[in-house]
Amino acid sequence: MAHIAKYKATSVGHMLAHYRRDESSLGRENIDPTRAKNDMVVAHYKNKDGELVVGRVVPREGEPNWGTVERRIERVNEAQKAAGKRATRKDAVVMADVVVTLPDNVRKGDEDRFFRLTYWYLSNKFGIDNMMGGYVHKDEVLKDGTPARDHMHAPFTPILDGRFNYKKMCPRSFYQSMHKELGDYLERCLGYRPEVELGEDTRARRVYTDKSVDIDKVRDAVD
Repeated sequence: MAHIAKYKATSVGHMLAHYRRDESSLGRENIDPTRAKNDMVVAHYKNKDGELVVGRVVPREGEPNWGTVERRIERVNEAQKAAGKRATRKDAVVMADVVVTLPDNVRKGDEDRFFRLTYWYLSNKFGIDNMMGGYVHKDEVLKDGTPARDHMHAPFTPILDGRFNYKKMCPRSFYQSMHKELGDYLERCLGYRPEVELGEDTRARRVYTDKSVDIDKVRDAVD
């Protein structure tokens, strides 16, 4: 299942530290530092044939950070100013995060490919230039100490038509269709259908957080 949270500027730094597994994040009770080596980051890059692909990458230390988002805000504001339009509002949603949990029926050996394909799908929905990497966490544990389900955070800046516009990029119709579209795409690529769609008992529930300012709210959705 995919869960979406949106963030204003004041919450971005905290979330990015969680994605990067900064020292402050590793100190949390639900993260097992000995398993952090199993985590990975996926992103776009060009292969030796010059083709754009998604694969595992070596993350740059300390990135992405608030400066990454701030530079995108500045570019938007410069373009808006040149066009005689207003700058980005202080309370605008400047980052959103799709959290995708590994379904139980993904076959052994397909786990990493599942996350790479999911990231490719999301980048096509939100725009490659808006993406900030896919952070696959395999090091979290439940309250009883047993491993939590692997999941990926895919943060992005909701820039559409030259400005921040989360509501237009992710209207209610997007939430209603996202799971089925992702399931269809993964089925074509993997040859079987990962169980990413909501069950009947939860189909009517909202699968995103309006005003999430704490990673614990996102974690509850993952669990």
